[in-house]
Amino acid sequence: MSNPGPNPQTNLILSIVFPVVALIAIAVVFFTKPVPAAPGAPTAINTQAAKLPNGEPPYGGVTIANQLPSGGGNGGGAAAGAVHEAAERECLQWLR
Repeated sequence: MSNPGPNPQTNLILSIVFPVVALIAIAVVFFTKPVPAAPGAPTAINTQAAKLPNGEPPYGGVTIANQLPSGGGNGGGAAAGAVHEAAERECLQWLR
C-alpha cells in the first residue's frame, strides 16, 4: 500500500511556488501603482480696487442716491393686489 498522506514532492513544489507567486504579485502591485498628477499652479487673483465707469448717468456713470429709482413707489404692488382680490372673489363664488 502507498502512503495515504500528501506526497512530499507536492509539498516541496507548493512550498516553492506559492512564495514566488506571492513575491511576483507584491512586486506587480507595488510597481504598477498609479502616480497622481501634480496640480497646476493657481491663477493670479486681481486684487486691485474696482474702477467706476466714466460718463453721464444713466447710461455711462454711476449715480449714488438714498432712494430707489422709482421714487419709492409701490412698483406695481397695487395691480398685483387687485388681481389677487379678483381671484379671491372668483373662488368665493364657487363656494356659494
